[in-house]
Amino acid sequence: MAGADTAARRQKTRQLSSSGAVPTAPLVPPVGEQDEGRNQATNPVRGSSRLLGNTIAYPEQLPSVPFASYFKITRYEYNAGLAAARNEHGQQDALGAMGQSGMVRGMREGVSDMTQRLYGYTNQESRNRDIDARIKGAAEAQTGEGMFDWMNPASYGENGRWAQKESIIENQNYEGFFTDGQTMTLQDGTVITNAEQLRDIKDASQRHIAAKKSVFFLPMPNEYSYSYNSDWSNEFKLGTMARVMDDGLAAAGQMLVTGAAGAVGSLVNAAGVPAAINDAADFDVSGIIGDTLSGATDSLGNNSTLTKTNVLGLAGLAPNDNAVMMFSKMQMRSFDVTFELFARNPTESHWVNELINNFKTGMHPTASAKGTGGLLGFPDLWILEPWFNACDAEGNVQAGGVRHPQMPKSKMCALTSMQVNATPANQFVTTYSGKLPLQTITLSFKETTALTQSDLKVGHF
Repeated sequence: MAGADTAARRQKTRQLSSSGAVPTAPLVPPVGEQDEGRNQATNPVRGSSRLLGNTIAYPEQLPSVPFASYFKITRYEYNAGLAAARNEHGQQDALGAMGQSGMVRGMREGVSDMTQRLYGYTNQESRNRDIDARIKGAAEAQTGEGMFDWMNPASYGENGRWAQKESIIENQNYEGFFTDGQTMTLQDGTVITNAEQLRDIKDASQRHIAAKKSVFFLPMPNEYSYSYNSDWSNEFKLGTMARVMDDGLAAAGQMLVTGAAGAVGSLVNAAGVPAAINDAADFDVSGIIGDTLSGATDSLGNNSTLTKTNVLGLAGLAPNDNAVMMFSKMQMRSFDVTFELFARNPTESHWVNELINNFKTGMHPTASAKGTGGLLGFPDLWILEPWFNACDAEGNVQAGGVRHPQMPKSKMCALTSMQVNATPANQFVTTYSGKLPLQTITLSFKETTALTQSDLKVGHF
């Protein structure tokens, strides 16, 4: 059986999972990071490789400084970002609809579960569902629950097979799964040989469920600008048709004249005059005349074609396109920010490294445990929100701060570029432990959907 500490840990993990709380990370290195000998296969949600629900502030006192302006950057796992786009951030667009649609969510989970069997894992959610399915199957096998037991009222009694199965799952009593040398193999190839290992894996799965986002508070950059850009490249040329809207009678006369001229030309061609001359002379008279005139007027072959536009040009006139520039689309906004990270002590050095690792990890796609799966999961999504520490009449900071009253936030963004400068002072310097005391990071974010007035009416974009 699991020890008292393990039971307490399971209880705390279940509380986090059921409450949806996002734990705040204390500014000390996590214990798991100190345990270098631990098998990572039993603890896949570790360090910065997965979302741990951390809230990291640099510097630590930033959220408590009166009247401070700073950035709140939220990192969402991709599917969690879809769900939060409309619920938490008011996005009125296709991305927000995708996150709210039960049909899309069901299709997404179905495709994910199918492809994990064919091509390997692409995200932690697929792994979580596989873990739950195998635990449920093992519990059913241990209790002897059958496919049609749901039809038998006795199965639901206090000592019924259904109740026994649920007790095993709820209390993580997995010892019966591994009698006589039995093992459990996950879809990604992880082999589980004992109950404690399975509990560790299940706890990691529940921590992942409870923590779908991380929040980072960083000082406002020295330079920060934002812009809105629209594309009006759809050019519609009305030409001579525009006159109809302004002077219908004159335009009708214009059409009669130009139409009659075209008709005369058609009649001349239809009469076959050139053909009759050719037949009478028994050779191509019209061709010879044409070649002679062409040679006489364009002996060097550098004349332009005598088009209607060129004829008008000889008279000092040009066609009026009457062009109308029409709206095409809004451009996706981009945000470029640079943060200077100066570690004044070992604790800050640790969390500066964690910040860099979180940004670095979040911009990359997910893959199978060994990186050889046939598919990749989308990288994480990000929200940028300028934040402000409003204060009451006594100068006390309102808990948690507020959205900045003057600066807009972003929609869901992709992190498209990241640059780390380890020598911003133009020289390489480390501490006695090899830590870098000063680093700068430049991040480029791009919104995944374009803004419309529907967004602006409900959100501070």
